Amino acid sequence: MRNKRIMLGIFLSSLLSPLCAQELSISEIGKPEAFRVLPTTYQLDSDHSQINFRVNHLGVSMYSGLIGHLVGSASLYPDNLSASSVVVEIPVDSLLSTNKAIDAYLKNRSFL
Repeated sequence: MRNKRIMLGIFLSSLLSPLCAQELSISEIGKPEAFRVLPTTYQLDSDHSQINFRVNHLGVSMYSGLIGHLVGSASLYPDNLSASSVVVEIPVDSLLSTNKAIDAYLKNRSFL
């Protein structure tokens, strides 16, 4: 019985920890707070970013694939969102799908 209480306590504290770390009340969660976001430029983490896609082929099958090694940045200005921007370079050479013929077609210069 004691072990169940300890496990329940650990479980509940893991659920509540993010709320405590953010120093927000329950009613504040999800509300936009521009003052918490500083104007800055964020760099895209190429090691943890990718584009995943799926293409329906004539309603018969689905091809899926991904493109990795993205490079980019996001400039964020919370007080002036119209001045914010996102720039992403998509290296098509890193495209990988479930069909080699589609890979070759999509990487062809005439397609791009």
